[in-house]
Amino acid sequence: MDKNKAKDLYTRGCNEYLRLFCEKHDFDFEDAKSSWVDGNVGDIVLCGDYYVGLQTIITDIDENAPEEEFIKHYDYCIDAAEFNLPQPNFHSWLRGCPRTSPEGFERLRAIKKTLEDAINEEKENNSNNF
Repeated sequence: MDKNKAKDLYTRGCNEYLRLFCEKHDFDFEDAKSSWVDGNVGDIVLCGDYYVGLQTIITDIDENAPEEEFIKHYDYCIDAAEFNLPQPNFHSWLRGCPRTSPEGFERLRAIKKTLEDAINEEKENNSNNF
C-alpha cells in the first residue's frame, strides 16, 4: 500500500469516528469535519464549543460511553487545568479514576481568591509607600 492510500484510509477512518461522535452528541458533522485544528485530521477537532482529541472520540464510541459522561469529563478537565491537577483520559474517567470532588474545586477556588486578594492588597500597600 502506498503512503497516499494509507493517508486517505486514515482520514476516512478519523472522519467516520467523528461522524458517529457528532451524531451521538448532536454536533454538526459537516462543520466539525472542516474544523480539525490546523487541518490535522486525527488530532484535535472543534465540535460545537468543545475541542476534542481523536482518542476521546474513539473511546466514546468504542466503549459506548453514556452520553452525559463526555461533558462531565470535559468540564472536569477544565477545572483540573485551572489548578494544574492531572487530567485523566476519557478511558480512565469512565472507569472511575481518582478525581477531585466539586467541593474540592470550590475549596481550591476559595483559597485562590484569598491568595489573589492578599496579593492585590500587598500591591496596593506597596504602591502607597512610594
